[in-house]
Amino acid sequence: MQVLDLSLIVKTFIRPDCLQRFLESVKIYQNKWQVKFADVVVIDDGDEESRAENKQIVARYEDLHISYYSYDFNALGLCKGRNEGLRYCSSKYFVCCDDDFMLDLDCDIAANLQTLQQHDLDILGGYYRNVVTADAIDYQPDNWIGFIQEGEKEDFCSIYSDVFPEFVRCDIVENFFIGVTESVRNVGYPEDIPIKEHNLVFLRFKQAGIKVAMTNKLFVRHYHTKAKRKNYGKFRHQQVVNPIDKKVYGVLVQKDKIFKFEDYLYVAKVKYVPKENLLEKIKRKIKRLCKK
Repeated sequence: MQVLDLSLIVKTFIRPDCLQRFLESVKIYQNKWQVKFADVVVIDDGDEESRAENKQIVARYEDLHISYYSYDFNALGLCKGRNEGLRYCSSKYFVCCDDDFMLDLDCDIAANLQTLQQHDLDILGGYYRNVVTADAIDYQPDNWIGFIQEGEKEDFCSIYSDVFPEFVRCDIVENFFIGVTESVRNVGYPEDIPIKEHNLVFLRFKQAGIKVAMTNKLFVRHYHTKAKRKNYGKFRHQQVVNPIDKKVYGVLVQKDKIFKFEDYLYVAKVKYVPKENLLEKIKRKIKRLCKK
């Protein structure tokens, strides 16, 4: 069995059922591909009940070499939790994971690690295969690729959620990616932003010179369940104050709609323009120009 210089880092919060599925998927994945991850770093700041459950779950997977770190309830938040995971990561490379992921048996993670190395990247992002049940065969592909152009007074940002290129250099990718531990750890996550941090994190990475790309060869199963514990939504969907004063001219392009946004936090909040209407406007404008 090949031992990879690659750790899995997962931040979990009051979702023991998700952590159970994630760890089980890691066990099955290692057996199928005959590889062993250097470590599975679990960062947990859930409530007392869920932490007790998670400790029992982790104890059942001794062969996975899990490093489990427990904190007081909601003491970290997502960004601090990611930084804690990086702090305890001892391998050269890591995979950024959420607790509602399941490793996909069709994805060759070791080959994607080689792709990151060959292209001299700091981060190689993948996409989600969303499933409605843990054992579902069918899935809905979902992606998040962004490009940022910074200016002195404003930024320009375009994000695409339904494109899956074989390989493209970009600025923003999904939260499932392979990273160079030292490079990402040295920059770190912004700890003053508890949630909705995603685009601001990658803006921070871009400003620090982190080299990012995305490939459709890297993917993960994503089973987004409703948390059984009623407090999960309360902490997951709280409002966040935008820490950046600079205006953003941004668009989020989806299959059937286009969202406009003016900050990196709430990219799908402002009214959208359906693609069909936008195309009609463009056609009318072209006709007017032709008449002139």
